[in-house]
Amino acid sequence: MKETFLCSCGLGGRNLSGQNLGGRGLCWRSLFLVGLFLVGLFCVVAAFSHDAATAAAETSAAESLGAGPTALSSRGLLPNRSQPEVLVDPGWLAERLCQPDLRILELGKRDAYDLGHIPQAAFVDWISDITDPDLPERYNVLSGRQMEQLLSRLGVGKKTTVVLYDRLANRLATRMFWSLRLYGHQQIEILNGGGNAWSVARQPLVTEVPTFAHTKYRVDPLDGALQADRAFIKSQLAKPQFALVDGRPTGQYTGQLPGKVFHTGKPHARRGHLPQAVNIPWQENLTADGRFKSVNRLRKIYNEHGVTPESTVVTYCNEGLHAAHPWFVLTELLGYRQVRLYDDSLSEWANTSDAPLVTSRDK
Repeated sequence: MKETFLCSCGLGGRNLSGQNLGGRGLCWRSLFLVGLFLVGLFCVVAAFSHDAATAAAETSAAESLGAGPTALSSRGLLPNRSQPEVLVDPGWLAERLCQPDLRILELGKRDAYDLGHIPQAAFVDWISDITDPDLPERYNVLSGRQMEQLLSRLGVGKKTTVVLYDRLANRLATRMFWSLRLYGHQQIEILNGGGNAWSVARQPLVTEVPTFAHTKYRVDPLDGALQADRAFIKSQLAKPQFALVDGRPTGQYTGQLPGKVFHTGKPHARRGHLPQAVNIPWQENLTADGRFKSVNRLRKIYNEHGVTPESTVVTYCNEGLHAAHPWFVLTELLGYRQVRLYDDSLSEWANTSDAPLVTSRDK
């Protein structure tokens, strides 16, 4: 962790020692103005000779992730990245902290945020801010009006690049990603590895709470192609190309353990999984350090379970939160085109008496 954070655009903060860094940022910018001009002139010349090497390196890195040259153009790996465009690393983010068209959101609990967060990151409560308050027993997505109010308060515009992270293996970040996509927001990134990756990279943490001018955000009509309900699932069960992905722990899938709504701890009335569902616990998407596995490894995992690009896929879990992990992997990292998230998940299905469930004893 660095002791100071200097924001070249003059936006300050406080380090974990409580020092105010705003004025220092302005001072340093003044002192180095001439030097930066000379260095910048040198960098412009050097960049021309570096372009060819960078392009070759990016292509090689993309292929190592299993993307290949064709996917490089179709999935759009951005300059200076070696991973799909929806994932960013701490170095990439650290270089862009002060960009006015970028908004960093930490999802989680307030006490953790107050102890230290990424500079310029706004706080988003993992329950009260991103779930429908009219259905507190479920983890349902916000209504369009509620989403507009949230994004307007956070100073997000339609063209703002939103960078999401949390300290829970990006479970909250992937859920918010899906929610934003549902309402048509396009420029979204996830910090690969979450807050832990930022700390491991020894990037600065601050306690200063940033403020942003409010906007008047207007959501697009909800994209129904990204969402499933009970009626849709029942209509698809007999179709050969239909796949259900249960993202919960294996014990809950088999029925050996009760399924519980994550944010309330309330167990479901019945145990087991949906008919025909395959079990790929959300942790399977990650490496030991909390980053997403390579595209090749993820593709292998899902293909081995019969979840192929040609499938119509629905992901689900106990409450809709953990279903976002496989949805994100399939849609954003693997490029599957027909993936929906069952928002009510087992908080509805397992508490509806005529909705079929399967346990290990039934096989």
